[in-house]
Amino acid sequence: RQAVGNSTKTLKEMIQSGVDNLCDDYYDRGILINCTIVNVYPSDDPFSFEVYYRINSTFINDSTRNIQSENKISVSLVDGKYPVYDVYPSFMGNVNVVNDSYRYHDADAVYDNATSGLIIKKCPYEQYTKHAHSNITMTDCLNNHYYHFSHDGLCVFCRLENRSTCAHNGLETFIIPSVRVNESTSSVDHVYFNTSLGGHYNGSLRDFNDSFIYLDDAHGGKYGFN
Repeated sequence: RQAVGNSTKTLKEMIQSGVDNLCDDYYDRGILINCTIVNVYPSDDPFSFEVYYRINSTFINDSTRNIQSENKISVSLVDGKYPVYDVYPSFMGNVNVVNDSYRYHDADAVYDNATSGLIIKKCPYEQYTKHAHSNITMTDCLNNHYYHFSHDGLCVFCRLENRSTCAHNGLETFIIPSVRVNESTSSVDHVYFNTSLGGHYNGSLRDFNDSFIYLDDAHGGKYGFN
């Protein structure tokens, strides 16, 4: 797979195509609808994005009945009916999909056969420091490959473009390693994938019996371990 050069343009065109098909359905019912997707852009809430659109509609047999409006809606990335897949990992080398997870084949033995979540699912433990209160909480988060709000993580637009850094509010999830050592690359996805200077750094082992990850001090504090 190839990274998208302009995620805004790509998403806008995809949504426009879907909307055009819906407008065709209304035409068969005698209603002429012209809906233009004006723009799409990241939301302050990274579990959604904003769509700005313009509608001009009329009845085919009565052009005097005309409706015009401009609106903005927020589109959820975590609607269970329409799962959104995180494309970011699949742009990297030696990654394949197994069931509902990505599996990594890394030259570093610690992350060979490591896994992360395929579908963007919002972590229900929204007070993140409570992850450290119980092994059950943290294990549940890891087993379900939940995603979390992050100022340093990547939004869905930047994930589509396979960027290492992001200027918007973003998401982060954990890459679940396969080997226990005292210290290795931090298991947070935007650290694991980061190719920028100083963006790739180590963390200490955090063991939860059946599961384990590596967390640097900053992310350890975020999830309540420091």
